[in-house]
Amino acid sequence: MKTLKVKKSFERFEVEIGDETVTCSIDCTDTNVNTIAAKCIAARDKALALDSIKAKTANRKNLDQLSVKMANVIGPVIRDAIGEKSYDAILTACGDGVRLKPEQCNLVMVQVFATVCQAIFDRLNDVKQSKAAHYLQDVVADAQKPDDAEQGR
Repeated sequence: MKTLKVKKSFERFEVEIGDETVTCSIDCTDTNVNTIAAKCIAARDKALALDSIKAKTANRKNLDQLSVKMANVIGPVIRDAIGEKSYDAILTACGDGVRLKPEQCNLVMVQVFATVCQAIFDRLNDVKQSKAAHYLQDVVADAQKPDDAEQGR
């Protein structure tokens, strides 16, 4: 008997910040995964552009503005994926019990963003691979069928 193994619709991960652990669940439901994937791609492109600007900037005021922009780019994607409650819990853990502003937690949130995007892309890849495997099974089955020309002999 063949067993089909699939992932749950919510993928859990933990964020350890000092001595605190925040458990998060990424919403990988069919209705959400494609939406978040598109947001991940757009946010990743913006974040990379901001990061390249940051690398060329030495002015403290400009760096602070870039931090705010980065938080504004990745924050909505993270909130959509793990929910407001988990997002706030991470900000609070970063502040050791005091909720920090998102731009004060970019070092942590960029890693959370990467984890969210990777989980979403892995989920989409799994679906593509399963479709590819199904297609390949059909190709093999068709290849094993006798030719119409050979049947006429």
